[in-house]
Amino acid sequence: MLGRWLLRTFVIVGAVASLAGLFYIYSWPPSSLRADRDGVPYHAPPIAHPFGGDPLRLDELVRHYKRGEQ
Repeated sequence: MLGRWLLRTFVIVGAVASLAGLFYIYSWPPSSLRADRDGVPYHAPPIAHPFGGDPLRLDELVRHYKRGEQ
């Protein structure tokens, strides 16, 4: 009888803690979930290439100018 009560309490506490954690992360996300280490947002739309007009990912452009990659 005591074992069943302890198990139910453990499951309820775990479920409440999980839901509270999910609520916290979705309500006030930390800055590391919004942008990468270069400051580029994860959900940035493609931009136009400066010379050709082709679609280009923003992180590629930032890497090119920040680190000198080709």
